[in-house]
Amino acid sequence: MPPPPFPFYQYLYSVKVFVIFALVVVAIYMGLLQYYSWGWLFTPFFESTKAYQPTTKVTVLVPARNEAKNIAQLLTCLLAQNYPSELLQVLVIDDHSEDDTAAVAIQMGVQVLSLNGTAAGKKAAITHGVNHATGDLIITTDADCQMGTNWVKTMVQYYETHNHKVITGPVSFHRPSTVDHGLLYHFQCLDLMGLMFITTGSLRFKFPHMANGANFAFEKKLFLALNGYSGIDSTPTGDDILFLLKAHSHYPGCAGFIKAKEAIVTTAPAATWPAFWQQRRRWVSKAAGFGDGRLTAILVFYYLYALLTVVFGVLMFVKPVLFLAFGLLFFGKLVSEFVIMAHSAAFFGRLSQLWWFAPAQLLHIYYVLRIGIEAQLKTYTWKNRPYKK
Repeated sequence: MPPPPFPFYQYLYSVKVFVIFALVVVAIYMGLLQYYSWGWLFTPFFESTKAYQPTTKVTVLVPARNEAKNIAQLLTCLLAQNYPSELLQVLVIDDHSEDDTAAVAIQMGVQVLSLNGTAAGKKAAITHGVNHATGDLIITTDADCQMGTNWVKTMVQYYETHNHKVITGPVSFHRPSTVDHGLLYHFQCLDLMGLMFITTGSLRFKFPHMANGANFAFEKKLFLALNGYSGIDSTPTGDDILFLLKAHSHYPGCAGFIKAKEAIVTTAPAATWPAFWQQRRRWVSKAAGFGDGRLTAILVFYYLYALLTVVFGVLMFVKPVLFLAFGLLFFGKLVSEFVIMAHSAAFFGRLSQLWWFAPAQLLHIYYVLRIGIEAQLKTYTWKNRPYKK
């Protein structure tokens, strides 16, 4: 005896339940992105003035390990800064390099400090640099970075204008000739632009989510008063966002994002997919030290959103009623994130990369799911050193 036909009203009820559920999830997701959008839009552009005369003594710290191939380009940029030489100190902190990193820096006339004994890692290098810094404002960057000649001047003018204790600046990827300019490169660029957008938006509302040590500044007296990375040294990374969160917990609203084109620092993208996954495992490992339930909840929600999109996308072939729910989730993500990317790409002068947005979206869902799992289960390697989360 054949089974009774599925009543049409039950089908409509199933559609209604799944669509309402998807609408609620999409509304939360789009609301969160709108929150960041308001923060971005309400953050004014900052432009330095030519007649400006800085008074702040600055120390630029460059933690470096095995960067002999890159550090000359960075130091060329730093030595060409349009900033009074008597107010600028550049320190390279060599983190037990196995190549000629220190020799290249010394040959270029830059002071080099070396970590001794068991002290190792970026936090140890920065701490050592701060202890030898003569500047009142510390600016950190990475050995594979590049910047314009007005970078320091713009950062300092912003600091002297707004009196922020901590400043995080815009970071983008440059285009090394040795890197394939296909999906991997463009995906990294789009992803980083999105992260910069969220960094700006969250800081505007005094709820910092992210920072990037490639373009990061803080007062020396603040670092010493907070005893540096004490209490946030359980992870090898986090010299940027974890210190920012620590400073913010003591001085709410003490940080700002400098939304200025002359403050942009460019860094090298990962050259291969394995290197990319290693890099992102390292980045996401910072989350273990957040200590803020709100940030953890946001990360979990992002993960669940991607997971639901994939689950509905697979199950709709078995249960077609899920097609509308999948469509709402996928296109809600597509539309809301395109708006974010358009704003960020315009700021960084990379509007042409929006052509890669659609294929990058499919990869992004896989990326969120994979990195969320690998961050919990796997180790990562950084500068020929293995780390365990």
